[in-house]
Amino acid sequence: MGSQVTDYQCRGEDLSQTSVWEFIRQVDKVRKTSDRRKHKSVNDDSDAEGDVHDDACIDSAFDEDAVEEPIADAECISPLHVESRNRPRVPLLEGHEQCKTHALRVRSPNDVFVPVPIGPGIPCRDRTELRARYCRLMLIFFKPWRHAADLREDYISWESAFEAFEKSCSPAVRVKMENMQLLHECRDSRDDHFAERR
Repeated sequence: MGSQVTDYQCRGEDLSQTSVWEFIRQVDKVRKTSDRRKHKSVNDDSDAEGDVHDDACIDSAFDEDAVEEPIADAECISPLHVESRNRPRVPLLEGHEQCKTHALRVRSPNDVFVPVPIGPGIPCRDRTELRARYCRLMLIFFKPWRHAADLREDYISWESAFEAFEKSCSPAVRVKMENMQLLHECRDSRDDHFAERR
């Protein structure tokens, strides 16, 4: 069973410009449809529990007979922005252990998730001693990559790689990074307020 990191690294070429943040927010791994399931008799009880389990990874709105949206056209918009009812599917690359049985499906714009990072807190960008960690994390979240080396490219430090990325990233990414910083500022204001009341 592949992890989300492996799913991200082995995402198909149509999602190659997708960041980790957008991948988590908008993409599901689903089982490919099979002829066995399409032709299975309703009265066939063999492996009934397995079929229920297999279908659990496919949401109830998915129609396995639906025509998949073509997304290979060079002029086509990103699969993340397709608004039709039939959700685009993107194959996993050959290196993925589930590339023969699973594919990536883009969620409907009404069904996207809000990513919530878990683990250590997001570093504050204003603290000099945490600046390298902050830059590395923002690159991991918002810069498309397949291998860790893609994040820093030829830059000597995380800070210089982040500064170069910041110049070319979209306004939407800048807003997300700014919102993360606002959380720190709100916590600082709260702490200052409680310190004054003592």
